[in-house]
Amino acid sequence: MLGPVDGYPRITEDLMLFLVALWDRRLIDLVPSLLLPILLVATYVLLRRFVASRVAALGLACGMVLIPGIVLQLRSTYVDVTFVTFIAAAAAFLLKRELTAADVWLAGLSLGFVGASKITGLLVTPLIGALGVALVIAAARRRPWLLAHLAGGLLLVLLIAAPTYVRNWTETQNLVWPSSMTMEPLGIDWEGPLAITDMNVSGEQALKWLFGPAIPNQQYHDTKDNGYGDIPPFVILP
Repeated sequence: MLGPVDGYPRITEDLMLFLVALWDRRLIDLVPSLLLPILLVATYVLLRRFVASRVAALGLACGMVLIPGIVLQLRSTYVDVTFVTFIAAAAAFLLKRELTAADVWLAGLSLGFVGASKITGLLVTPLIGALGVALVIAAARRRPWLLAHLAGGLLLVLLIAAPTYVRNWTETQNLVWPSSMTMEPLGIDWEGPLAITDMNVSGEQALKWLFGPAIPNQQYHDTKDNGYGDIPPFVILP
């Protein structure tokens, strides 16, 4: 029954299994909670790049990690907290005035985890990576040795994130297996047993999925369309 989802990147699930092996299965949903302090610190550091007040930056960071969309997933096997934590960490390392070799390597490690956490990482990782490459090249005008560390950081991203996608392409010619994806402008027509999203729905149904109230007899304490909706948990203040 779980065969079709075997192609998804699953570094978060690997962390969950590590905790299970370390102790027992009661810890399987503990990973998001353990990563919450890292998300808080990474968000604070990132905000301090742009906000002069420490108090304001800390307040905004606390608000970020306490929104319902995060809190509802703390005791669950969802991977979104892991995903956003590594994104925040990568951005915090890259958006420094003076990049160091350690920043480049740690950003590469974080981006590798982004790509290996969720299928969406296939889109997010290249975007952040391109920004990182541009920033490191700009910094290398005064410190050329950073280019060697850039190459190492990019290699680290590939070593962590690429295996799942390479296997998917080799075995199915579909990077996002088991999901299907069609993008005619890019000539992409990847077949798979699961549809990422059914776009053939009415506007009314789409709004209900995104903003609608909880449906009776469904999973109330959830961030999906069968719970609080896809959007409200992530925009409501804590």
